Amino acid sequence: MNATIGDDYRLSWDDWLQLPRDEPGYEIIDGELYVNPAASIVHHRINRRLGARLAGWSERAGLGEAFITAINVKLADDTIVEPDLCVVLADRRHLIRSIALHGAPNFVVEILSPGGAARDMVLKRNAYSQFGADEYWIIDPKQQRIVMLSRGHDGLEERGVVSCGDVAESSVLDGFSIRVDEVFSD
Repeated sequence: MNATIGDDYRLSWDDWLQLPRDEPGYEIIDGELYVNPAASIVHHRINRRLGARLAGWSERAGLGEAFITAINVKLADDTIVEPDLCVVLADRRHLIRSIALHGAPNFVVEILSPGGAARDMVLKRNAYSQFGADEYWIIDPKQQRIVMLSRGHDGLEERGVVSCGDVAESSVLDGFSIRVDEVFSD
């Protein structure tokens, strides 16, 4: 990478391209590098359950494409993130490139993990809001709840928190909903 320790620097897309590709987990947010730890079994299970439902919705509805494994998203030259799940609707299909999406997906999901919860709830929320995501779900395995945010006048705004016994319904993905119990079932 071009920057050296001790310099006042910001990493960029060019720096990100030099990182190893054999493992997921490298993100740059506002020029700062973050490395995601390996996901827990609970994280993988939640990702699999919700991902299967999103993939099924995508195939049935034919309105866009669901990415159900980690995918690179270039929001800006100094902000490259890796959401747990996302959906790109037809109006943003042009964002799909060979190694990354170049712009915000319509629908984004992050599953909180001990090492990355603050990043998902603050830094990535701000980035998705700033760069145009329409809906953002933050899944909290510990509290077994989903915080749902949608685009409002001031960017992404919380529109509800659902927990077991409730249904999470997308405001962007026409007809997509899931019982919260299904997300967290063992």
